[in-house]
Amino acid sequence: MQIVESSVLGVRSARIELKSNGNPVEITLFPMIHIGESQFYEAVLRDAWSFDYVLVEGVKSPIVNALTRSYRWLESLKRLNLVLQSRYLGGDALSNFEGLRAHVVHADLEQQEFEQLWQKVPLWLRALAYVVPPAIGLHRRFFATRETMASRLEFSYLTSRDEWLSYDENLTLFHHAIRDARDERLVARLLETVNLCGSEPSRIAVVYGARHMRAVLKALTGEHRYSVTGTSWMTVFKL
Repeated sequence: MQIVESSVLGVRSARIELKSNGNPVEITLFPMIHIGESQFYEAVLRDAWSFDYVLVEGVKSPIVNALTRSYRWLESLKRLNLVLQSRYLGGDALSNFEGLRAHVVHADLEQQEFEQLWQKVPLWLRALAYVVPPAIGLHRRFFATRETMASRLEFSYLTSRDEWLSYDENLTLFHHAIRDARDERLVARLLETVNLCGSEPSRIAVVYGARHMRAVLKALTGEHRYSVTGTSWMTVFKL
């Protein structure tokens, strides 16, 4: 199953609907990309925030700001004409909208939790986090196009060959801090929300980074017996 697709049409995110025969709670996944067209984030906002609950991401930490710097430096480029996800779906941005129905659940690590995990990452890797993203961001400011960005965003449910080949045991603690621990928290918060709904028919939206959706799908379609009942494409940006 493709979660994010890159093609001649542009970059598209799969809106994935899941249902269970034994549970009246419906779950819809909205895989997110850090940067895209404003129309994409507006469509997600209108759709997901009409649900009963919406699970969102976000770790407030200077470390996260450093790691995402390469994207944040692109928003001002007129040749790309793209905006940041946080401009529309961040906590401060959402406070400007009235009439949003959904009850928002923060499904991510708190700052202290994340920074405790980050301290376990080898020092040389932590140092690179303050060097590599700015270097990438600077390169992108001069050379990035929508095409070059799209080529790196494709992501599927199955682990790709490139992911297997790029596996490095030395990066285990790094990946645990920025991906695995957040996956675990997201799945836990989602199951808590499902239990909170009880036997009442409810709809839950998960608006979270695309690379975390693999863990959600594995958990739901595994022991929790949910099935994918429908998918539709949402355009992140056109080429």
